Amino acid sequence: HSMFSITTTKDIIFSVLFNLGVIKLIDLSLNTDKFFEKKYNSISFIIIFVFLLAFRNNMLYAFILLIPFVLIILRKYFKKVMLLFITIIFIFIAYDLTLTKVFKIPNGPKVEAFSFVVQQLARVYNVDELNIDEKQDIEKLYNNDSLDKYNSHISDPVKSEFNTIEFMSNPKKYLTLYLKLGIKHPLTYIDSIFTNNYSFFYLLDKLPDPNSKTFIEISCLDLSNNTYDRTNNCNKNIESVYNLYYDLLNNANYQNVPILNILMNMPLYVMTLLFVTIYIIAKKKYKLLIPILLLLCYVLTNLIAPVAIVRYMYPLFTCMPLIIYLFYKTKINLLN
Repeated sequence: HSMFSITTTKDIIFSVLFNLGVIKLIDLSLNTDKFFEKKYNSISFIIIFVFLLAFRNNMLYAFILLIPFVLIILRKYFKKVMLLFITIIFIFIAYDLTLTKVFKIPNGPKVEAFSFVVQQLARVYNVDELNIDEKQDIEKLYNNDSLDKYNSHISDPVKSEFNTIEFMSNPKKYLTLYLKLGIKHPLTYIDSIFTNNYSFFYLLDKLPDPNSKTFIEISCLDLSNNTYDRTNNCNKNIESVYNLYYDLLNNANYQNVPILNILMNMPLYVMTLLFVTIYIIAKKKYKLLIPILLLLCYVLTNLIAPVAIVRYMYPLFTCMPLIIYLFYKTKINLLN
């Protein structure tokens, strides 16, 4: 946590907002009547979730996945809850469109939205027997022989060279190709998702991965050539501290430190979340499931991320006290 507090990626602020969002969902689910009695609760709920949607694109998918579950569980308050969610989405879309237009912000690369699709096609090309036409069609979508750079654990090598112009010139053709290959090679598509994400779930995973970055990055930027280096452009007064952090995190030496190697292990948090989810369902305490579902939906959207990396899963780390609290509440309710 102390390391992430000095990191400038958006994931840090996003994780803070995520905690607030989970707390608001706890309040909504456990004290629904009191929640809607005060306008402040609804307004603060809307503000927090609009900011959450603004900070990470995949949060929108997680939020949309969450909505039907909340509406079913809180069906007694269907209209009020629906109005709350519609307001959030409306404000976010208005904010996003306004900001983009006023500041003339260009759209991000379209390939970012379907990196798992790019990875699946590359895996089919590399591990299955395809006919000449299928191979040629796939090759048109990847520049600079990037298919030869395919890495099962990270989509960036093929994603960065994906020919978006070619794909958008004939989307129907390539979507048909993608679906046809998926029907012919379904296990390869499924395997592509698992091999790209097993660091989220595999307790015995050893890092740093020789093929990708599934650990925490601490690097200095060399302003002269805009490249990252271990020591260039670093304050020499804190070089020893920097080297300690670098070895501990970039080289994943934390794996050699008892207890720390467990606490910094992503699967520990994912498995804890799954355990608490199953426990709440088994005890039929469905209202307690609402805040857990936000975390679960967010984890699911990370399965389409380009690589399994700690900063993507950091909200799960910071929300662990809340997850334990919900588990505790389930037990207390049982006793009562």
